[in-house]
Amino acid sequence: LPRPRRRPPPLREPPPGRRALHGAGPGPPRRAQGLPEAAIEATLQLLQSARPKIEPAVPVWHHLRRLGLEHYAPLFERHGYPFKDDLKGLTADKVATWSVELRTDLEAMRRLGKLLEATDPDTEKLYALAHVPTIKEIFLLRYLDLL
Repeated sequence: LPRPRRRPPPLREPPPGRRALHGAGPGPPRRAQGLPEAAIEATLQLLQSARPKIEPAVPVWHHLRRLGLEHYAPLFERHGYPFKDDLKGLTADKVATWSVELRTDLEAMRRLGKLLEATDPDTEKLYALAHVPTIKEIFLLRYLDLL
């Protein structure tokens, strides 16, 4: 004889004032009430604790990686350019003499030329990494009136 099927237990309702974690209305699930306020408070504490720091020397690999040229980093290191600051005064034409592969890769040479021979003073500003004090200032200017 076939066994009768058991019915699954009914789904429990979430406690009053709370949403179910999955499938309860539109949007992502929320695990706790007051989450946005807690996030803003944590962000403010993080921003208040941020202090300017001395930046360590940036390895040439990390610098070139931002342009997708990190596979050429050993070439720079072999020729005595291990850090970003060492690249000042270096030209793309000089770098092209180091490697046939680089010389024939026109796209890499174009990107490298823009990086090394930047004549526009805003290039470094647009290319620079964001620092915590800068992020703090922009955040406070944008969201201070919302608090």
